[in-house]
Amino acid sequence: MRRETGSRFYGLVAAALFAATFRVSGAWLDLARPDSLFLALLLAGLYLARFGSSALALATGGLLFALSFHAKQTALFIVLPVMAGLLALRRLRALPFIGTFTVLGLGAMPVLNSIHHGWYNYYVFFLPAHGTLITPFLWKFWLNDLLLTVPVAGTLAAVWLVRQRDGIDRRARSFYSFALAGVIAAAWSGRLHHGGYSNALLPACAAFAALGATGAWVLARELKTTKPAGGRVTAVVYVALIFQFGRLWYNPATLVPSREDARAGKELVAALAGLPGELFMPHHGYLPTLAGKQSYAHQMAICDVLNAGPSQAGGALVSEIVDAFERRRFGAIVLDHPCMFQDAVLANYDVRSRTFNNADVFWTRSGARTRPELILVPRTDVPPFPAADTNRRPPESRAE
Repeated sequence: MRRETGSRFYGLVAAALFAATFRVSGAWLDLARPDSLFLALLLAGLYLARFGSSALALATGGLLFALSFHAKQTALFIVLPVMAGLLALRRLRALPFIGTFTVLGLGAMPVLNSIHHGWYNYYVFFLPAHGTLITPFLWKFWLNDLLLTVPVAGTLAAVWLVRQRDGIDRRARSFYSFALAGVIAAAWSGRLHHGGYSNALLPACAAFAALGATGAWVLARELKTTKPAGGRVTAVVYVALIFQFGRLWYNPATLVPSREDARAGKELVAALAGLPGELFMPHHGYLPTLAGKQSYAHQMAICDVLNAGPSQAGGALVSEIVDAFERRRFGAIVLDHPCMFQDAVLANYDVRSRTFNNADVFWTRSGARTRPELILVPRTDVPPFPAADTNRRPPESRAE
């Protein structure tokens, strides 16, 4: 927020606050997921929407928001309030931003849906709309994810949004009020559905870090002119910021895999490479790829389809997976505990070995705590389902 405050110090405070939210936002920024790209494009687009003065700058902001939307569709929760704010503040001058996003963001959706034969709408809109809601997060989000996590940054952000007086500051307050409403809506929506993790908080963490630091700057600036208590109250603001950093404290070492983890992972990849035939490893699809084998659908992607309720696509998926197990299509299956389709797997595969002898290695450091546990191979005491029986083949999958 150096541009907003004119202060290098409070710009650094904003960056430090966001860095401190690394653990509470899932320790997600260094993972091979779209969140970091989504957030970088989003913040760059917000910067141009706030400070861009030319039509080209605003159009570039719309482009960045469109790219952010294509990286992660929760950007739509943010761009709609931002466009409303720009219309209220800039009126016709906001059209380059709105037009660019509409054409390249929303306008690309029917094209993508056509290219992917209806599956774009199915995965991007149908599944999220029909997913299972985690009703406790209707209130836990506000208490645990916001109030108890960023109490000081949130309070300081509110202070900045309500204490502005001159015309320029009023425009800034309006813009950031719209943007903050959007990032909170995006974070809340991400936490409400089944499988939603704290990485959904990333946009909100960035917003509260920036606006919280700006609120601290506002208080410090105004209190310096207040005698004689101004200096003491300013010190209270600094102490509050220190408390906020303390509230976000975490031990980075717990997020770093050990040498034993790395060694166990290499040994597992070598063991997977030595298994005959195709390999199904639904929880960790990257490991078969490292072993030179084909990767298949991830467990969470399968869960998303099935949690959306009965559908032709879900029925076809279940039929195809069970059919593959019954025909012993895979030379080996590697499972975590627990696993979907466990009964179908155990009816056709036997446990050959455990993956690790050490109970303390290769556990995930973020997200659900899990690791590969069992290697199963086709049973020899029960014949596979006859390949000639075409009645068991799954129906053709298509988007609904």
